Amino acid sequence: MKKMTPYILFLLIEISIVAFSSVKVAAQSSEEAFRSEKYARAIGQIVDQSGGKFDREAVIQQLLQRNPQNNKENRDPKNPLDGLILTPTIDVVGYDGSDSARFKYSPAGPPIPTLTYLENPNLMGSSRITNDSIIIDIEPNNSDEARLGRFIATAQFQGNAITDTAWILQEPQPQKLIYVSPNYLSVSPQGGITGNFIITYFNIDDWEAVIPDQNLDWISEISSTHNDSPDSISFLIEPNTGNTFREADIEIQDVDDPNVKDIIHIYQYADTTEYLFALPKYNEINPDSGTLNVAVYSNIEWTAEKLSDPGNMITGLTPGTNALLINTNQNT
Repeated sequence: MKKMTPYILFLLIEISIVAFSSVKVAAQSSEEAFRSEKYARAIGQIVDQSGGKFDREAVIQQLLQRNPQNNKENRDPKNPLDGLILTPTIDVVGYDGSDSARFKYSPAGPPIPTLTYLENPNLMGSSRITNDSIIIDIEPNNSDEARLGRFIATAQFQGNAITDTAWILQEPQPQKLIYVSPNYLSVSPQGGITGNFIITYFNIDDWEAVIPDQNLDWISEISSTHNDSPDSISFLIEPNTGNTFREADIEIQDVDDPNVKDIIHIYQYADTTEYLFALPKYNEINPDSGTLNVAVYSNIEWTAEKLSDPGNMITGLTPGTNALLINTNQNT
């Protein structure tokens, strides 16, 4: 390769400071889950419908403890005229419809109470009422948000109607996720067989690789595994006989839901033209100081300098072999 005037690689680096939590393989009745956006609407409805008896924290604690709250502590279960008591006030059930909501009531029957479904009656199926328990079957939740049902239980005692209200909180459907590593690759003009791309996925049955029609003449799937996460896939890249580099996005997607996907970006360059590009262009780092490794693909000499850094986040740029090392400050 002939020596030529160095090119400058200008990097406008957009970095977001994020906190990563472990991936949830299935919906969980945990404090972390209850505080997530998936439960926010349902918990807000409980607060509103309670008429001031609960705030958000009281609802979350009740979901965790599964016991009666203080709005019932002054009610005497031995005195039916003091009111009907349902425990728990809120029951949590799974998303797939295999769980039933279960409540104890006092005073015990007979007479047994009748139920009036309020919000979201489609959530609640058939019910069975014994002399001390209420069991309500639940339909599957196909949404990625928790959903809420509410009912009133009414029993007649000495000519008086005694009532209590309870809620059923159904967990959201587990999130479907697919991750591919690495998710980009630079290929020489000669092409060849790529290494394995590792495909990690959660809550899906199987995946497929979709190569755009316009790229099928130079990219083809050569091998893949479909056993269980993680799987792998590799491709055959044909030689690039043109005079410009070419690129393609290959989608690795859920066979049942194409919107659940990750993308492999493949670049193939040509020897007849000069090229210079860096990947990934957008980077996420954790709040601690550290070093970010950006791959640089080029057939010319290059240097790097900062274009902007208003927060003094970047402490140094170190060009390396096919890479740029970016040192960052801690975000305090």
